[in-house]
Amino acid sequence: MDKVLIMQNIIVMFLVLLVVFLAIYIMGKKPSKRKEQKIYACGEDIPPEHLNVPQDSFYKVFVRSLRIGWLKRMHTGSLSDYLVWIMLGLVFIVIVLSILW
Repeated sequence: MDKVLIMQNIIVMFLVLLVVFLAIYIMGKKPSKRKEQKIYACGEDIPPEHLNVPQDSFYKVFVRSLRIGWLKRMHTGSLSDYLVWIMLGLVFIVIVLSILW
């Protein structure tokens, strides 16, 4: 009986988190009305040209070592899409943990 109650609690928590995630995802798709701000680095004004970081430098090590070149093609640069991938990973982890438990 305890396992049934625990599974029900897990499912309810998952559904609540899914609703919260969808609300954040929808709010993130709306265009921002903020104006562009200057870059602040410890009191110094730095032009954007000096802060050029290649887009793929963050995960280049993973792509090379794991041979997952398809990851680069799927990267859109949108924060909302990144959150979708995080949520899909969390769903996968919850499913695996609930099966193994």
